[in-house]
Amino acid sequence: MTQIVFSPTGGTQKVVDILSNAWNVPFATIDLTNPTFDFSTFHIDSDDLVILAVPCYAGRVPALAAKRIVQIQGHHAHCVLVCVYGNRAYDDTLIELFDLANQCQLNVIGAIASVAKHSIMTQFATNRPDTKIYKISKILCIKFKQS
Repeated sequence: MTQIVFSPTGGTQKVVDILSNAWNVPFATIDLTNPTFDFSTFHIDSDDLVILAVPCYAGRVPALAAKRIVQIQGHHAHCVLVCVYGNRAYDDTLIELFDLANQCQLNVIGAIASVAKHSIMTQFATNRPDTKIYKISKILCIKFKQS
């Protein structure tokens, strides 16, 4: 499994780690926040499972994350999208993330919108993510293994 994650404050990474650990498979991580990476060198194997995760910034995929995502070559690997938002709304983030996944040839098989502690107004969703995301990830894992 490969995690492709943009998580400047750590909230998105926390959600992705919960998902990945629930699936109980080894994973590699592509850190979209790392400015030294050449993202065009990343090639995902076609038989890999990818978690593509970003936070929601004002209802959108962060522009820097979008710029880096489209450089990755997905080779039609299965992909689960994850949008992490601070308890307000995620608006068009998943739609944009779906379009970006298609641009880099990832085959989207599922999507999750998860609440995490707001990165600016930290009094909102202070205890999130919680165990509910773990239960959802186990269900996704079962569905993926059946397909």
